[in-house]
Amino acid sequence: MVDVDRASSRTVGVLAPPLLIYAGPLAVGLLLHRWHVVRLLPARLAAPVGIALLLLGLIAVPAVFAFRRMNTSPKPWKPTTALVTTGPYLEGVFGEEYLAYKRRVRRWL
Repeated sequence: MVDVDRASSRTVGVLAPPLLIYAGPLAVGLLLHRWHVVRLLPARLAAPVGIALLLLGLIAVPAVFAFRRMNTSPKPWKPTTALVTTGPYLEGVFGEEYLAYKRRVRRWL
């Protein structure tokens, strides 16, 4: 049986969903942009950089699947039920070289 008080305390203490944390300042920035335009990039680079950033954000999708495989929620305001120690990133990219590195280096947890 799961201790409800203990399970509910196993969150990271997030005040708001991450989407809201990013959407609030983004909305303020867009409103300020309507008032006073500040160009950070030349117009011809804005769309390609925006698309690249969007695609970079898609690397979170495999991480969500890793959380689901461990039957835990990726939502930081929900209790953690499992520790996800594997993922699609470094092991998938560097393979055995990264695994050998992990065996050599002391873990901090």
